[in-house]
Amino acid sequence: MYMNDDFCVVFKFCNSVVKNENLTMDMHPKAVEQIMDYINIYSKYCNE
Repeated sequence: MYMNDDFCVVFKFCNSVVKNENLTMDMHPKAVEQIMDYINIYSKYCNE
C-alpha cells in the first residue's frame, strides 16, 4: 500500500508542475508530452 502512495505523489507533483502557469516552459513540448504520457499511468494510484 505504501508504494502506491509514492506513485500518486509522483503523479500529483509532475501534474502540478505541468499545469502551473507561473512557471516558464523550458522543455520541448514533445518531451513534456512523452514524459506525461508515462507519468499519467501513475494517476490510477490516487484515490481522489
